Amino acid sequence: MDSEIEEYDIFTDIYEYEDLEKLRKNDNAGLGVQLYCEDLGSKYSEYEEYIKTICIHFMNFSNIFNVFRRISAKNKHKSCGIMNYWINSDIRDINKHQILDLDFYNSLTKKLGENLKINDCSLKLHKIKNEEFENLKILYQLYNHFYKMNGKIKTLQNSNTCDHYCTHRNNCVNIYNANIEKCLNNRNNNFCKELQNFSEKYSSDNSCGMCPEVSSLTPFPHASEEVIRIPEQSALITEPDVDSHDNPTHPIHSNESFIIYTILCLAGTLFFFLLFLYKFTPFGTWLRLRKQKKKIICDNTSNEIHELLPNTEHEYYGSKSNHFNVQYHSL
Repeated sequence: MDSEIEEYDIFTDIYEYEDLEKLRKNDNAGLGVQLYCEDLGSKYSEYEEYIKTICIHFMNFSNIFNVFRRISAKNKHKSCGIMNYWINSDIRDINKHQILDLDFYNSLTKKLGENLKINDCSLKLHKIKNEEFENLKILYQLYNHFYKMNGKIKTLQNSNTCDHYCTHRNNCVNIYNANIEKCLNNRNNNFCKELQNFSEKYSSDNSCGMCPEVSSLTPFPHASEEVIRIPEQSALITEPDVDSHDNPTHPIHSNESFIIYTILCLAGTLFFFLLFLYKFTPFGTWLRLRKQKKKIICDNTSNEIHELLPNTEHEYYGSKSNHFNVQYHSL
């Protein structure tokens, strides 16, 4: 997947926008909105009425949104991301063919900005890349079922929260498990991080008890699983079968030859460096003088020891016999 530019945590409290989403498709429009949307739609003649309708919905939506933001939505900074997702969702059928260009988004952003009072986020409508849109759609479906499951989004006004609890719980499991495999090799992207956040929310919910017939969420892949695979794969690549004659390359032997060659080069370099120091630098002169001085001291010591020893065998045995020479005097 290419680099992600969308915010993936915009649906974590989507239940707060439930009423707003129901009201956003209002076809009534004032004269100013009507004229602007007709002009915008005329630029895309093949889809003129479709573009005009979407434009009217969002211009009316901006008025409702201003009221709504004053009374709800604790995570108001996510509003711009949600609005961009909604408009991408509404125009997805035609925009797959790249009909809507940058001017469409910029024009609508500017017009909405004149009506909307947004201080918590920067509204910049833009086309969401297909792959990112599909991932956002998955997260939207997960959180939508999750909040229907625990009753924060009402499916029927008078229905009991737990009537459809297991149905929505099962939908969450099916959607999550079908997409968790995307995180086997890239668990740190924003989409996978949000899947992990969802799994934590889901696992902590027990508002209506257990559903024995519903499967469990597939465990989120651990970082250690990725680390283990890497050495195994590299071993397969760098250690070919010794019995194979088809593979002309032998990485292991090449590495050994390289290491031996490197050691020999270093040893040769060190030898010539020391030889240069010895022959052509003050360090070599000092070392030679020290060596000569040591030799002179050794020679002098040897001479002194030699002088102290008996000069001949005769002297040696003579001196030795003196120890046992007893004088006898005649009476």
